[in-house]
Amino acid sequence: SDINISCAPQPAEGCAEAVPLSRDEGTSFVVTLRMPRDYAGFVTVWIPLNVVPEGNLLSNVINQEVDTKGPEVEAAQVNGDEVVIVFDEDLDQSVVPSAGDFQVSYLRGGTFHVETISRVELALREVYLILASPVDSLDAVRVFYDDRGANAIRDRVGNRASGFDLPVRNVTGEARTGVPGKPRNLTAVADGTDAIELEWDEPSSDGGSRITGYLIEVSTDEGDSWETLVRNTRNTDTRYRHTGLSGGVTRHYRVSAINFNGTGDPSDVAYDTTEELIPDAPRGLSATAQGDSAIELRWTATSPSRSAPITGYRIEWSRTGSSPWTVLERNTESTATTYLDTGTPPGTGLPPATTRHYRVAAINRAGRSEWSSTARATTDATPPGAPTGLRADPDGLKGSTQIRLTWTAPGDDGGSAITGYRIEWSATGVGGWIILRANTGSTGTTYLDTGLPPATTRFYRVSAVNRVGTGRASNVARGATNAARPGQPQNVRARGTGPNSILLAWDAPETDGGARITGYSIRVLGPNDNSWIIIRPNTGTTERTFRHTGLDPVTRYQYQVAAINRVGPGEWSLTAATLTHADFAGAPTGLTARAVGTARIDLSWNAPRYTGGVSIFGYRIEASDDEGATWNIIRRNTNSTTTTFSDINLRPATTREYRVAAINLAGLGPFSNTARATTDATIPGVPRRLNAEAAGTSQIVLSWQAPADDGGADVTGYRIEVSADGGRSWEDLVGNTRTTATVYTHGGLEPASTRHYRVSAVNRIGVGDASRVAGSTTDATVPDAPTGLAATAVTPTRIDLFWIAPDYTGGAPVTGYRIEVSENAAAWADLATNTESTATTFSHTGLLPGSTRHYRVS
Repeated sequence: SDINISCAPQPAEGCAEAVPLSRDEGTSFVVTLRMPRDYAGFVTVWIPLNVVPEGNLLSNVINQEVDTKGPEVEAAQVNGDEVVIVFDEDLDQSVVPSAGDFQVSYLRGGTFHVETISRVELALREVYLILASPVDSLDAVRVFYDDRGANAIRDRVGNRASGFDLPVRNVTGEARTGVPGKPRNLTAVADGTDAIELEWDEPSSDGGSRITGYLIEVSTDEGDSWETLVRNTRNTDTRYRHTGLSGGVTRHYRVSAINFNGTGDPSDVAYDTTEELIPDAPRGLSATAQGDSAIELRWTATSPSRSAPITGYRIEWSRTGSSPWTVLERNTESTATTYLDTGTPPGTGLPPATTRHYRVAAINRAGRSEWSSTARATTDATPPGAPTGLRADPDGLKGSTQIRLTWTAPGDDGGSAITGYRIEWSATGVGGWIILRANTGSTGTTYLDTGLPPATTRFYRVSAVNRVGTGRASNVARGATNAARPGQPQNVRARGTGPNSILLAWDAPETDGGARITGYSIRVLGPNDNSWIIIRPNTGTTERTFRHTGLDPVTRYQYQVAAINRVGPGEWSLTAATLTHADFAGAPTGLTARAVGTARIDLSWNAPRYTGGVSIFGYRIEASDDEGATWNIIRRNTNSTTTTFSDINLRPATTREYRVAAINLAGLGPFSNTARATTDATIPGVPRRLNAEAAGTSQIVLSWQAPADDGGADVTGYRIEVSADGGRSWEDLVGNTRTTATVYTHGGLEPASTRHYRVSAVNRIGVGDASRVAGSTTDATVPDAPTGLAATAVTPTRIDLFWIAPDYTGGAPVTGYRIEVSENAAAWADLATNTESTATTFSHTGLLPGSTRHYRVS
């Protein structure tokens, strides 16, 4: 109660009140105030001086700003693709709401649309919604905000703005009024090589609405065209730094102020130019000798980036790379990145084997760069002279495969130490030289040409090599290897050609040893042999096949072959082995064939006594339907040793002859005796395509096709059944026609009689199944004459006729009557051509009184 509290401005609901709860904090105490909601203003707390009784020695006045009121929307408008929402106080710039917290909708042509929001931006009191596509000037636009998002709109002390759904003023395409004036006193000052500082004063007029940002435009062509550098700074700062520029570039600028109503006119133009830099040092310098009198330099120019364009290069050289440098070119005055050093003065040529070190610096209008890395090259030396005294001789015990070369080094090494020798050979010595060794890599003056075929002749020449290249060739020397025994015969093959013979074949050796092959030696190792046995010491021919006969069946033999020339026999070949063939088994015996019913014949036989030295693993069964003229395989291999077989799915009354042969590893043996059997016959099949067709008023003609299957016995006749009640009951029309004719006429029928028929074939076994049913109806005929015709005059102008319908209608219902009239019973005329009715009365009207008429009816 000793603390005075006052508020300004005073809210309607009253000032804050002190909660009667204080807490001692030593030298201070805490006063808790309960503030009204939505209050924005100051609270003054005054502690008066009163020594007694509290002991307040000093009076104290505290003015505390208090804000419990959330931001509220003052205005909202849309211009193209930008919605601006203005609040009544500054917003917390560190918390930017999500695009999903808003919805921008519009009504266009009576249709509701929702526009996508690309991003959300905050600046001072404004929230900017950037749309994915602009609205039209006639769209009715609304904006909705949901304040439940994690990054809700709030003021600087944390009070959240409430959600809203409100219309947005659409100023798209409108002439702008109330926009700010021109910014004043724009200046542009370069800051180094990559930035220009802009500064200006705010406009004299803000257009009636506070300025919220600035549009900054830049031109690279002195103001002929402009592009946006900053669309909206979103702040009231009047300074901007344009960075990322290159050295020596000029930029023109203009600035326009922005408020809620739009963008004002641009300021006056200001411009400046960034400072220029000297270029970076050239990279990748290389030096390459071009022959023995010039060195070519190559390097890579650095990207100009922020420096001025390169206009030339300075080139210097040194003997050691560290001694004083001599200017080769003070300024090439060219952007070319190659240079040819041809001596001093240029064109006089560098001495051979001259070493020079180089460095290069780039030049532009700002100055000269640092030096590049150094590069070194040495002009070529001359090739060495020709070796002398070259000899080529067989190499001792290995003389059949090696030739040893010896020579004397050249007296002139060409100014560079010899590092090796090139060795070439030719088959003729006058051309077609082939490099044997491009460089021996040694100063030795001997060389072995190895791996040669025996009796090979070659011509050789040798050239010395130094670091410059290869010198002139020596004299040509002829050498030849000695002859040798031939090599191994290749690809030896052994193949059994019967139960008692094996055929050998092989390919010639890869080398004949330098002497013509005259024959081959052949040896064999049988299953009972302890060592190889030579069966042909020398075939005496170059033929590479041999047939070994008189062998045992199903026996394994191994073979080796050696080639022979004038030096002697060569090495035995690799081993080839094979088996002699098995012999064919004998013929099966006692074959019998027995029919079992209408579709099966059972076979039985005895296995052959001689199996050919190997097991029988199956039988081939063949059958003949033409008494053995031709045979068909019905089982190629039973794959079983069973000596019975059933031939099934045969047709009735089928006669077949059979024969059987045994199968073993040798193949198919001879056939057995033949055996014959015939399956039982059966009743015939169903006659096909039965047709019944009327032939006049009293006959029906039947026709059909014979059955596809006669059951194995000839068809001898047909049973014909007839039904007068639509097939409910049947009776025999003909029990057996006793003929193969497939036509039958059923006569003596009444007109318009309907009959159904079915036909069955007959053979010696019996009657087959009936065919499908066919029916027909005989033609109808004209009806008999009506009876009891009477004529009665009813009125002076009318005569009535009546009669009795005929008893016999011709097989078809009466459909009407023909009425004829005559005045004299001689000349008749139609009174009614067809009454088209079954009525038996008729009235003749329209007569004259006293008229006599005669009538007749059909």
